[in-house]
Amino acid sequence: MELLEQIKTTYAVNTNQLYLGGHSMGGYGVWDLLARYPHTFAAAIPVCGGTDINKAQSMKQVAIRAYH
Repeated sequence: MELLEQIKTTYAVNTNQLYLGGHSMGGYGVWDLLARYPHTFAAAIPVCGGTDINKAQSMKQVAIRAYH
């Protein structure tokens, strides 16, 4: 999230179109960031990652395309 904040202050970023993507451990990272900051991202694409289903409620408003 620190890197994202730095990018947003350095570049012209449309904060309504922030997307998460990651594969394997990166897929776990996608789920984790999405659970912690659901209102930050427009959509997420986790590939081969997993999460605690108890966190699903916080992510229900975000478009997710999950692959495994």
